Amino acid sequence: MKLKQISECRPDGKVSSFGYLVESASTDSLSNDDTTICNLGSLQAGGLQKLVELSNSINEYLLESALKTNRDSIASSKSYGLVYLVRNLLEISKISAEVTFGSDNPTKSRDQFDFLISLLAALLEKNIYAETKLTQVTRQVYFPGRTNLDPSSLYDLLTSIIDFPITSNNGDSSEYADKLVSWVFSDCGPWTEFDEAESVSQISRLAGFIQTSAEEKTGLSWDEINNTLRHLNVIQIEKENEMLLMTTRPDSSQLKLFYRSDIEIPPNVFREHTDQPISPKNVVAIRENIIPVMAI
Repeated sequence: MKLKQISECRPDGKVSSFGYLVESASTDSLSNDDTTICNLGSLQAGGLQKLVELSNSINEYLLESALKTNRDSIASSKSYGLVYLVRNLLEISKISAEVTFGSDNPTKSRDQFDFLISLLAALLEKNIYAETKLTQVTRQVYFPGRTNLDPSSLYDLLTSIIDFPITSNNGDSSEYADKLVSWVFSDCGPWTEFDEAESVSQISRLAGFIQTSAEEKTGLSWDEINNTLRHLNVIQIEKENEMLLMTTRPDSSQLKLFYRSDIEIPPNVFREHTDQPISPKNVVAIRENIIPVMAI
């Protein structure tokens, strides 16, 4: 679902802008493939201010009402900036759940891919070290759902990842390999009893690829990127048996970094993925619920 601004030239030569809430298949102007849920009206003559008020009202409904009734609904606040960067750079590079874990079990592949993204972010975080306890890593970096970073989950990931080609421009990945090996054996036996060295190499090279790609796109050093994104957090809030995620507002340095990387700014509020996308029938139901509210 997207909010799109459409500009039209009036007969007197002036330009009018209108807001549309659409179920969108495109990213630019309104297209024939879009399903219009609601026409929000003109953005002139106070229309934009009403749009801001609507946005704030939605945030209040999703978040503040939960906090007012149950302050314990705040489950955690964790670092999210590198997780978001990794996810988007992998998407830009066409590295997906199917590429990394196969398509035989799409749900499992997606869950493992989400876990891999957070693991890569933890490996890439300069303030997390090889000797850092896995429980501390989990408390510091956002991992999806109820998953935790532990030797068992790492072993499951390493035995599931597929060998796929990564561009040769990987940078120096030895630091990431050493860190990952240390985490795998934090509660396990010696390295000689472990038969997944190639998988460790694959993930560490992928981390090196992310670092190099980010540095090339932004013109910044990896230390600068780390320092910029470290404090972009996600707050996990439980509301009506669902987990909502709210990102902290990006500062000017973070916005510039995303712009240079050709990445959209993170959503303000979102849910972790669901298995059921919105169907056309559900879109009609949403439209019927929203339009009367907007007409008031």
